[in-house]
Amino acid sequence: WRDRLASWPIAMTLDGTLFCHGSPRRDDEMLTRATPDAVLAEAVAGVDEPLVVGGHTHQQFIRPVAPDRVMANAGSVGMPYEGRAGAFWMVVDGGRVDLRETRYDFEGAVDELRASGYPDVDTQIGEALLSPVDPDWVTAFFEHLAGRGEHPGEPPGEPGAA
Repeated sequence: WRDRLASWPIAMTLDGTLFCHGSPRRDDEMLTRATPDAVLAEAVAGVDEPLVVGGHTHQQFIRPVAPDRVMANAGSVGMPYEGRAGAFWMVVDGGRVDLRETRYDFEGAVDELRASGYPDVDTQIGEALLSPVDPDWVTAFFEHLAGRGEHPGEPPGEPGAA
C-alpha cells in the first residue's frame, strides 16, 4: 500500500478548485493564518485554479493570495487546533468557501476512542479535544517549525509556561 499511496498526486483539481494537504508543491508544507503573504504566493505560484484548499495545520483560514487567488484551510474534524473541541470543516460551492463548525458530544467520542483500544489515544487527542491548546500558540509553533519564527515557548497554561 505504501508504494501505491506514494504514486498518488499530492494535489488534485475538482470543479475548478485545487485540493491538497500541505500545499500544491509539498504535502508537508506548513501554511498558517500567520504565514507571510509572499510565502503563500510562492506556495501557489503556477497554480491555475482561483481557489486552493489545504489542511495539514488543522486550523481554518481563508487568505487572499492575489487579486484572483485564495488559499483556504479546511481545518480538522478529528484533531482541530482551534482552542476548543468541535469538528471544523468547510463547504466549497462554486468557488466560494464557507467555514463550518459542528459541536458534538466530544466526551462521548473520547470514551468510544478509549474503549476502541487505539494505542496512546489520550496523547493523540489531548491537545485537540481533552485540553485544547491556545490556537495562537499553535500558529506560532507551526510558523517556527516552518522556519519563519522563534519558538513560542511552552503553551499557555502548560506546566513550566512563563
